[in-house]
Amino acid sequence: MKNFKSIKIIHNIENRIEFLFFAEFFRLCGIFVGEYIYYAPEYAENIKSGETEDEDSVREIEYAREPQDECDAELYVGLDISDSMGIFSNNTVFLRKSWDFVLGNEYSKHFSELENNIQEEILCLILKELAGVLEEKGIPLDLKTFNTIGHIYVKYHLMKYLADMQYFRVYCDRHTRALDVFSNVESELREICNNTQKNNRYYNYARIYCASKANSAGIYNRIGIPYAVEELVNECRKLINSETDFSNASVLLGLVYENLPQYSHEAIKAFEQALETVEPYRYAYHIYYWLGKRYEAYDSRLKYAEKMYLRANDHKERFRNFYKLGMINFKLDQYEESVEYFKKTLQQLNLKKQKQYLDPLEINYYYKSSSMISYIYCFCREDPEKAIKYSNKAIKLIRSLENNRYFKDFYNNEADTYQSITKEQVNEKKIYQYLSRSYRKLGKIEEADKWRQRAGEE
Repeated sequence: MKNFKSIKIIHNIENRIEFLFFAEFFRLCGIFVGEYIYYAPEYAENIKSGETEDEDSVREIEYAREPQDECDAELYVGLDISDSMGIFSNNTVFLRKSWDFVLGNEYSKHFSELENNIQEEILCLILKELAGVLEEKGIPLDLKTFNTIGHIYVKYHLMKYLADMQYFRVYCDRHTRALDVFSNVESELREICNNTQKNNRYYNYARIYCASKANSAGIYNRIGIPYAVEELVNECRKLINSETDFSNASVLLGLVYENLPQYSHEAIKAFEQALETVEPYRYAYHIYYWLGKRYEAYDSRLKYAEKMYLRANDHKERFRNFYKLGMINFKLDQYEESVEYFKKTLQQLNLKKQKQYLDPLEINYYYKSSSMISYIYCFCREDPEKAIKYSNKAIKLIRSLENNRYFKDFYNNEADTYQSITKEQVNEKKIYQYLSRSYRKLGKIEEADKWRQRAGEE
């Protein structure tokens, strides 16, 4: 019997929070998620013809319909494009239909603003539609299980906590709350598993997943891990052995070791095992990225890490892959290659930046990429004008955070708090140092002294 393993979620940039709501839910259930951003054809043509902001604008347009799309089903979460544009297959489920049924034509709110009961009702309708699509392909969907996990997902606001675990990998008060939330979810799911006679892969996966996230939250906030790694590993191996076609369980095993460098070898073995079944598929890029992170921790394995990030990009180009490749080439003193990768990171993010819709993680990567380019031009390639250009990009980004719509749409009344947390993650003093040095190289001593003082240098 086939099992539900993967879903492709299509969205436009304006509906990225709706995408996140469904993506985090399916990831919680152990379903591989492929993300595809749809750009309106007229905008795509403008980008292709060069009618863009500057040299760092997006150069390659990603359409919803791509080769190698072997996902079990598709979910389109855009609310402003009709289903008559010819980009969808008969495997597609549409958020608009469920949204209209529950809310009519009210499109002014994002999922993060909707009441819990409305979120859950829309999710249940989507799952019902999805079950029909999968049934035609001979893939049963246990609606009771998915609806139960969906109820828990909405009740505990897991979308925001799971997203924050990606956005802020430093000390953050929300991680303390996240640890409690993930622990409570794990406990509730454990009780369900104990009261369920038949072994249920999705309940077990979600439970172990939340336990591993609780551990990560404890590590981020330096308060220790609530779940013994060896116990989680044993439970994960039981899931792998009992569900031999559940390749995402091997990925989960690798993630159980996340943020625990002493288990790098075990994590690599787990990810490699997962690749044995999913390598041909586009969504395998996640696994190559995680392998790259494990290899990158060791200077002697930088070339292996580079290979993994390149393989990840072969499956799907992502800004994080480009940034990692930039850092590896920087460590290898290959500065021209490093700069090109950092520029590609900026290109990947520039459209969201133009629309003032970067999430905190993307802001961090845009800032770090601009900063690294400036550093290379300042210290390694002695091009002060270019160093100044990219320093100014970084500064402009941070100083315009109040205009970034993502904070308000995602965090609502906590927007200002999360803008402050995002600013705390960057080191503006370094940029001031690069500007001071670069202006001094150009003989602009007064300007150089201004930035030196801002950097707090004597």
